[in-house]
Amino acid sequence: MKPLAWKFYFWVILAFDMVSFVIPYERRIWEIAETGFFVVALCGLFGFCWERKIIAKLFWQLFFAAFLCWILVYFTFGRSQAIQSSLSAVPLPTLVIVIIAVVVLHVPLFWGLFLYAFKSKVWE
Repeated sequence: MKPLAWKFYFWVILAFDMVSFVIPYERRIWEIAETGFFVVALCGLFGFCWERKIIAKLFWQLFFAAFLCWILVYFTFGRSQAIQSSLSAVPLPTLVIVIIAVVVLHVPLFWGLFLYAFKSKVWE
């Protein structure tokens, strides 16, 4: 049984990401792909938190690597135009705080996916 903190984190990250998905703005192919990746990642986090087999271990190992690559590509190329236009509208200290908050909030997601894909006893 996973600690209650992981389950609490699952619901927090689900709520946080659902709010970001429903904010109305023009969605480009990058945002649509990001939504797909996050839905799959949330499924993996659910499997990790509730110790359920979802699909197969190899799938989650490959997905973890693909998800990391996707995040690097997305934030390097997909968001570059949006970030550049936001820089002029948002004060730098606010922007830094938002970026740090988003990163800190999502680090456990990556850690949970890593543990689920490579260390979880659910696959034994």
